[in-house]
Amino acid sequence: METNNHALTIQLSDCNEPFKVIHVTKKTLFNKLSVVSNEEIRFIAFEDILYCKSSSNYTTIFTRKQKSYLCSKTLKDVEARLPQDYFFRIHQSYLINLQCITALKKQACEIELDNQIFIPFSREKKPELYKLLNA
Repeated sequence: METNNHALTIQLSDCNEPFKVIHVTKKTLFNKLSVVSNEEIRFIAFEDILYCKSSSNYTTIFTRKQKSYLCSKTLKDVEARLPQDYFFRIHQSYLINLQCITALKKQACEIELDNQIFIPFSREKKPELYKLLNA
């Protein structure tokens, strides 16, 4: 029996067919982002993340509980580890949790999130954002 990430191959001796291939889908059961620091590894539930802000090669993760965690990963790296259905890159420096949006400020080009936090969105992302929000 051989295994890899997504497929399992089994040789069946009692069958006319020499091999049967069964595809196994691997679902992520651990719905948290790991943030490594010098002292600990902090696990933040996806739904607790309000937004992420880039600062060069670092990203600060802001939570609904009004806490923040600095991580030594780029925003692109953090974005790749979060579910695409729930998070959207609205600006070069910002990634938001779509479930936390409370308002869209058209004139100011800002998104309002829970806790009355305002995040700018880029003009280039505006059409995609409006389509995503059915606005």
